[in-house]
Amino acid sequence: MPLQKIQMRPGVNREGTNYSNEGGWYDCDNIRFRSGYPEKLGGWIRLSASTFLGIARALWNWIDYDAGNNYLGIGTSKKYYIEKGGTYNDVTPLIHTSSALGAAAGPFTVSVGSNIITVTDTGYNPEISDYVVFSGAVSLGGNITAAILNKEYVVATVPSNTTYTIIASVNAAAGDTGNGGAVVKAEYEVPTGLDVFTIGVGWGAGTWSGFYGTGSASNTGWGAASVIGIGQQLRLWSNDNFGQDLVIAPRGGGIYYWKDSTGVQTRAVSLNALSTTEGFAGTYVPNATNQISASSIQRFLIAFGANSYLAGTPNTDFNPMLVRWSDQENPYEWVPAITNQAGEFTLTHGSFIMGAIPTRQEILVWTNSALYSMQYLGAPYVWGFNILMDNISVMSPNSMITVNNVTYWMGVDKFYMYSGRVETYKTYQHPSNK
Repeated sequence: MPLQKIQMRPGVNREGTNYSNEGGWYDCDNIRFRSGYPEKLGGWIRLSASTFLGIARALWNWIDYDAGNNYLGIGTSKKYYIEKGGTYNDVTPLIHTSSALGAAAGPFTVSVGSNIITVTDTGYNPEISDYVVFSGAVSLGGNITAAILNKEYVVATVPSNTTYTIIASVNAAAGDTGNGGAVVKAEYEVPTGLDVFTIGVGWGAGTWSGFYGTGSASNTGWGAASVIGIGQQLRLWSNDNFGQDLVIAPRGGGIYYWKDSTGVQTRAVSLNALSTTEGFAGTYVPNATNQISASSIQRFLIAFGANSYLAGTPNTDFNPMLVRWSDQENPYEWVPAITNQAGEFTLTHGSFIMGAIPTRQEILVWTNSALYSMQYLGAPYVWGFNILMDNISVMSPNSMITVNNVTYWMGVDKFYMYSGRVETYKTYQHPSNK
């Protein structure tokens, strides 16, 4: 039988079956079509044997200008890392430190044959799945050695407002009657937050079936309404550079600053505390924000959603429509004065700021129902705000992107684009699908 040339149609057709798609491609993997022929893609290679915890939800790449270090910031559902040379370095900020935990009584108790260790801390009450790092502990006397205690743990349960439990790698022996000593230190990392954004109250907003009355955390009832779901955010990170330093913020949480000069072995620290250390009024740094961003050209640090400045007594009431910015060239100064350019502005269209993206000529700011243009004016007004379009929608804080100076975003029921004016983005439709 003579050989017969087979001419395959380019592209993959999944509309029919494998049998009916004669002369065409029905299934493929890691290929693209070039000049009508399939071409193998290069695929992926593993960056490093090092791993990180959680699901990556934010990536930020930059190179410092002192030593040329290539960094990759990774915000996950549990922590924040900086990758350098194939190693993921945990720089997750600490939110609280308890020194001399437990005092003379010691903080640890465990039952024989169990690996569940109860920790007593009257100064801080973490949440389930939060991370805590212990140091300074001594052996409990048996299997639970100092090496086992002095490391990072995940909070397993929180039976009361002064105790929580952790899971050790070994079970306690009969000799584990100690308490860890009087100089144990516990360093608590920023809470891990939620994997699902919770809106409002009622069924599903919080713990199963809710909590009612007073007493222990087990005081729940079938179908009881929960009231702890308000304001609980999905764990999303915003990150940006201020020079060669890194500024990060978990959505709905505080602002943290990592200095390149301190190295990747050092954690990011609270901008409030750092501002005070640098000689400024750190209590006036925003205590929470939906997104932090830096205006790289004008050199401002900007918080989208923040507590307003109030002279005399720091205001802690969060305003989801407020835009606040630091002094120019100074991320530590947030107190407005005639001698600086720190300030704030409240947007009016919408109920909360969804997100913002710096572009070549302006900063685009989305509320849940409008799009604003934020442009630098200089003193005394500093920043000007113009509404570009009202009655629009935006799907999420991560649904916007700018490509070639054109910004695209996903709405609730359509796509939008902005290239000087807001338009509905019409995607290309193949003739066979019309």
